[in-house]
Amino acid sequence: MVRRIIKASSNDVYIEIPDDYIGKTLEVLAFTLEEATNSFKGNYMDAINELYDDIRVDFNNFIFDRDEANSR
Repeated sequence: MVRRIIKASSNDVYIEIPDDYIGKTLEVLAFTLEEATNSFKGNYMDAINELYDDIRVDFNNFIFDRDEANSR
């Protein structure tokens, strides 16, 4: 894998690839780091929330009774 972070000064960008990539189909993506950071956070948090949706418990109205806990 080749990863380069560059600051483009024009519409043309040149990236050198390893010899073993020659003749192979490559995928080239171009996006700003801000786009990557924002989309990653959103997808990451959505995935976490979806994972824990079934086991999430609402403790907003929970009251801890110390006397009851110590009576055992």
